[in-house]
Amino acid sequence: MQIETLYDVMQWTKNIHQQLHVFAAHCTLENDSERSELLLEYILSHEKKMARVIR
Repeated sequence: MQIETLYDVMQWTKNIHQQLHVFAAHCTLENDSERSELLLEYILSHEKKMARVIR
C-alpha cells in the first residue's frame, strides 16, 4: 500500500489493528495455557477497541 495522505495512514493503521485482532482470536482458539489465553483475550479486546476508535 502506498501511503500518500493522512487518510491512507489511518486506513493502514485500522487494517493493522483489525488483522491483529483476527490473529489474536485465532491464537486464543489454538492455545491450551490459561495464562496465555488471558493475555490473548486482553490483546484481542485492545486491538478490537483500537480498530473501532480509528474507524
